[in-house]
Amino acid sequence: MVTAGCQFGGESVIVQAENRALAAAFDQVRDARNTARLGDIVTGSGIGIGAWDRMYSFYSPVSEEKVNATLGTKDLDWKGLPQGSDSAIQVFVRDGKVVYAFDDKVPRHSVHATKYATPDSVVQTRETEQTGPLSSGPVRVLDIEEFS
Repeated sequence: MVTAGCQFGGESVIVQAENRALAAAFDQVRDARNTARLGDIVTGSGIGIGAWDRMYSFYSPVSEEKVNATLGTKDLDWKGLPQGSDSAIQVFVRDGKVVYAFDDKVPRHSVHATKYATPDSVVQTRETEQTGPLSSGPVRVLDIEEFS
């Protein structure tokens, strides 16, 4: 059985490459300095994952054991977990089953590792100050409402 972003062969999930349509949908909210529902952003991106009730984020590198422990899945085999430090894996779940997983590159739009977001989570733009050796100054980021 193949679904958008996941292939289940036995008990495995294949993590897909970064979804540019979803990244663009997040960027549009950030650039317009808007607020939106997470479910509307996902649906508006056209990625077609169907119904989901939770979104989890894991910063890489991450182990299968940590992902399975957080999601409550037993011995699910993860293919293509990113190992670079510039990635995060975004996992969409419905009723405890993974429906979509993808490798999210910088800038990431995620929640904290011990929390999750729902389709009704509010996504809002926030201004913050960035300081670093490559760039500094004000930047806009997105905050996603999360639950534990």
